Amino acid sequence: MNQVIDFSTLTWVKNELDQTLSEARQSLEAHVETPADKAQLEMLAGHLHQVFGTLQMVELYGASLLAEEMEQVGRAIADDSVTQHDDACEVLMRAILQLPDYLDRLIAGQRDIPLVLLPILNDLRAVRGENLLSENSMFSPNLDVPLPESLVRREVTGQLQTQARELRHHFQRALLGWFRGNDARSSLNAVSGVLTSLQELSGTAEGARLWWIAAGVTDALAEKSIDASVAVKRLIGQLDRQIRRLIEHGESALVQDSPTDLIKNLLFYVAQSSSGGGRIAEIQATYQLRDLLPGEAELASARESLAGQNADLFATVAVAVKEELGRLKDSLDLVLRSGGEHREKLQPLIDSLRSLGDTLGMLGLDAPRRAVVSKAEDLAATFEAGEAPLETSLMDVAST
Repeated sequence: MNQVIDFSTLTWVKNELDQTLSEARQSLEAHVETPADKAQLEMLAGHLHQVFGTLQMVELYGASLLAEEMEQVGRAIADDSVTQHDDACEVLMRAILQLPDYLDRLIAGQRDIPLVLLPILNDLRAVRGENLLSENSMFSPNLDVPLPESLVRREVTGQLQTQARELRHHFQRALLGWFRGNDARSSLNAVSGVLTSLQELSGTAEGARLWWIAAGVTDALAEKSIDASVAVKRLIGQLDRQIRRLIEHGESALVQDSPTDLIKNLLFYVAQSSSGGGRIAEIQATYQLRDLLPGEAELASARESLAGQNADLFATVAVAVKEELGRLKDSLDLVLRSGGEHREKLQPLIDSLRSLGDTLGMLGLDAPRRAVVSKAEDLAATFEAGEAPLETSLMDVAST
């Protein structure tokens, strides 16, 4: 997974890939603006198929798998076979923006970490109603490790099936509240409470394991240490089916036919959590999840490279920033020419400087952001004091 390989062949086709993905993005944007235009969807699928073929040719497994899933979603949108059209378009747009970033980091000499693509891959599959990818090839925790002593019940009351009926009702109400966005944290805490109760009532390690790990995922969601993506919501929704199995067939159903793929997918998201304590840390330690993933710094760097802050974004934003700088220079010139007499012209200037600082901050350009925001605050202090700015102060702003 982490082998360093020669990506020189990728550099030969990178420009072509970027152009094709740009055309795919334009086709998707055109479809969103004019949903009745089906021709744009055919072009979109064609562009994505071309990207998939090129990536297969250069033997990039993770990137070609992502392109294949993107093509499938594009065709599903064209066939009207997706139930959540807007979600499908949003996920596909994210994938189109992330794929060039992933290729850029490979060309820059970084190691190939297909695991970092797994969340977007599963989101693409989720919007098509497909089973989420099993992490066996990239993420294979040992599910046979003993559970912590605190989870192993000494006595079994035999009330699990009976109580599971009532717990399922509470689970469904809390889940619906979360899906609808009604006090998400409270709803997630209620889901976690139901799962904890099921774990405490379980008489087998297999049952306790499922509910314990699932509760860890809801803890991470409540703490916002993982994103509430389409794929994660689908995983939590699948737990309702397991509760129904428990009610209808007893805990033996979870022992004889353990939902292994569901458990592995849940563990993957627990492994992604940045939380450092409680149940999440205990699950991570039990299954040694940190050892199964690339180093935190390396994985964080890989994730950051998919945040959209690539050369194309900087080039696009640079145009807008330069235009804003031009307007700021004109505003400063007017204030300087008036000798600071027209104080009412300062407030728009201060607002523009703060806005520019926010833009630079979003791009991760902290030093320029601090310089611009500092000048905005200096002018704001002068304005609030009812004073006219000194010419030297204005020249200092202009220089910055």
